[in-house]
Amino acid sequence: MRDLSFRTIMGWLFALEAALFLPTGLWESVHQSRAHLGPASHGTLTLVFFSLSIIVFASASLTVLKKWRTAQVWGVAASFLLVLFYFMQLGTPDRFVWWHDLADLFLGLLGMIAFMCISSAKTAANKRP
Repeated sequence: MRDLSFRTIMGWLFALEAALFLPTGLWESVHQSRAHLGPASHGTLTLVFFSLSIIVFASASLTVLKKWRTAQVWGVAASFLLVLFYFMQLGTPDRFVWWHDLADLFLGLLGMIAFMCISSAKTAANKRP
């Protein structure tokens, strides 16, 4: 049976976020590029923003599920993005807070706590002579 820890669950949630951001990012970039024309249009910036978010979430998912050394760093970065997305959407006046936005905030905060804390087993192993 596989280890089903909170970090593993967060790894699968990061994979889900990366999968959901792909069509959302493409849709938003096409919609924004039609609304605003120009060399550095909003569509281009939106596409770059969503692309970087997909890379962070996919990297976090891969490293957490494979239990690589960099999993802690990518997990904190992806959790920080979840918290950041919640606070970014509060700046738009025509949007109200959905329940899934609150869930993203809650999971982002829990993920930051989970990935920032070093497990006591690793700390105890490092203290042995």
